[in-house]
Amino acid sequence: VREATAWTFYQMSLSRHGCDIIVDTESANSIISSFMNFADPKKIREQSGKYLIYLLECMANTTKYDNGIEPLLGKGAVACLNTILKDSEQIQKLGIYREKIQQLSLKVVGNI
Repeated sequence: VREATAWTFYQMSLSRHGCDIIVDTESANSIISSFMNFADPKKIREQSGKYLIYLLECMANTTKYDNGIEPLLGKGAVACLNTILKDSEQIQKLGIYREKIQQLSLKVVGNI
């Protein structure tokens, strides 16, 4: 169910209108919170890879717009993304999803 929900948010984020809905309904806050929870180096695991990719795709799409950047600020999201980019031993646990997750993390940081 979690993965299907993340996929739905990703699909919504493909249009500007969908991005606005995600931000206006404060769903962006939940997306960021969940991402940070599952990307925590102490909890990270390969089984969460697809889920994290969908959330990052959504975040990458919403941060193309100024109103989509604001929900990430002041929550430690940038620090979380930087941790993923450091490629620590914990991040290696993402297995086949590691590289895609790092690429998307860099894209989100770049958008911010």
